[in-house]
Formats: sequence, structure tokens, C-alpha cells
Amino acid sequence: MSKSLCTSETVSTLQKLLEERYEPFNRNMDNLPYIEIHLQTRWNYISIQRLYKLIAKLLPQKYRQLEYKQSIIEHITIRSKCVVIKLHILDITADSLIECTGGKLQFMRLIGIFSLYINGHFVLQEDENMNFTFELALLEAVTAGNNEAVEFLLQLETVNIDHTNEEGKTALMLACERGHEDIVHSLLSAGANVNIQDNKGWTALMIASEHNHISIIHMLLQANANPHLKKSNGSNAVMIASMKLLSY
Repeated sequence: MSKSLCTSETVSTLQKLLEERYEPFNRNMDNLPYIEIHLQTRWNYISIQRLYKLIAKLLPQKYRQLEYKQSIIEHITIRSKCVVIKLHILDITADSLIECTGGKLQFMRLIGIFSLYINGHFVLQEDENMNFTFELALLEAVTAGNNEAVEFLLQLETVNIDHTNEEGKTALMLACERGHEDIVHSLLSAGANVNIQDNKGWTALMIASEHNHISIIHMLLQANANPHLKKSNGSNAVMIASMKLLSY
């Protein structure tokens, strides 16, 4: 049984899952908050379970266990290749939803939501980014220091955690450079490669040493980072760390 969102079988599968999961429901939905979410094209290839997680992330904490809350997804459609979700949420006001989602604008943009409406109110309205990928989103989330987005993206099946930018830097390298300890921990826990070298031969350990991020250096060494790898000028992480100590 397919778990992706890119075929008609997937939509049917989702409808069947909803029928099995939620009890028969006859409540008048006219006054319930109505959400419409537009997702970047790449969401076509993500599992339904992750879609549930995404919806839960947009709700206040007490409403996040969707598996145990009655909720009705009216339909999921593919329009111009993007994924459009339309749903009602029970037992919550539109104002509460607007307030909650309004505080997550950066998170929503980073993980691939480009439009979101609640009862016709624009919470987020942007053009679809045809160049969006989850790998680029991960790099952007690290740069922004948004660990919530990083951890969410790392749960997606298709994300290459070791994808590099034009300089050959991975998400781990960017996190080490900026001193984002929480993000470094998340990336290492998800299996990021600690010994990749960028276009100039820098590793995550070298970068952390250059910026004197001691806690991150310890985390990288515990993750078996190789301190003896050399960059283009022949120096390694040990030499870089020694030079930093001498400069103080």
C-alpha cells in the first residue's frame, strides 16, 4: 500500500485511514475553524504519517495528539503539483488557531508551507517556490537557528542530511560555525557524517575549533570526528585548536 501523496491511491488510502481512525461524526461544522494549507511540491513524496505530524505542529500543544482527537480532513488535492490540505479542527476557536500559527511563520516557511488561511484570514501568503527542496530547507533552517524546523525536517524520509551547499558545507558544518549546540546535537543524533570536508578541506571539527565552540568540539569528538584530517593548507583540527589557544 502506497504511503506517499503523489498518486490517487494515496488519497484513497488517506480517506480509508481517516474512516477507520475517527468515529462517525454528525456535528454541524459551519462554525468550526477551517484551515487551508498549501505545501511545496516536494511534499508529494512524503508519507501520510508525516502529514499528520505537520498538522499537529501547527496546533496548540494540547491539540497535538491528532491520533486521539476527532478531526475531519475534507480533502487533499494536488493542484499545479503542490499539495493542498483543507480541514476543520474541533474544540478550538479560529482566533486561537490564528494566534498559534501566527507565531510559527518562520517554521512554516522553512518546512515548505507557502500559504495558510484560517477562515479566509491570511496567516501566510507567498508564491510557491519551484526550487524548494528539503535539503535546501534544512540548510536554511540551520542558518536561521530554528531547531524546531531542523528536527521536523530530519524526520522526513527523503531528506539527505549530508547535502552540501555551493561551498561544500553540510548542515552540521553550518551549525558548528554558528555555535548552535542544540542543532548540532539534533544532527548528530540523526546520523550526520562528522568527517565530510568542504571545498577547501574544512571539517565540522575544524570549524568548531576555529570558532572555539568547546561544547560542540566535545560532541563531535564523541561522535568519532577525525581530528587528523587535513584541509588544503595542510592544517588539521588539532593545529587549528592549538593556534586558537595561543592567540588568547
